[in-house]
Amino acid sequence: MITAVIAGLTSISVANAEISVIVNPSNPVNSLSERQVRKLFLGKTTLFPFTEQEALIIDQNPSQGVYHSFYRNLLHINPQKLARYRAASLFSGNGPVPLVLADDVAVIEFVLNHPEAIGYVLDLNNESSVKTVYSFAQD
Repeated sequence: MITAVIAGLTSISVANAEISVIVNPSNPVNSLSERQVRKLFLGKTTLFPFTEQEALIIDQNPSQGVYHSFYRNLLHINPQKLARYRAASLFSGNGPVPLVLADDVAVIEFVLNHPEAIGYVLDLNNESSVKTVYSFAQD
């Protein structure tokens, strides 16, 4: 019985966790709108807003739950449709596909070492070494 209660509490805390869109602390961008994040991650723009700085988009591995939550909640797109969209963009020359990294730790480490990088993580431990420019509750 105690195990069931603990398991229930764990799932509640994860369900209430936020997904944070992060950049390097040296990035001049301090915040992004939902629309700006969508445009960057769909390859509709390659520059950070109000800068001449190219954005290097970092994606999580599709095996990670945060990947599905990010695209479902923010971009309202399922993985199959996203794959088709990105393939069409790549082959038409309209945009590069994101660099895929294994998990939150890999994304944070990469963003810390690359000022032009932007990625997303499940914000369970309030990582303070990177800058959060947008966040939202996952379902």
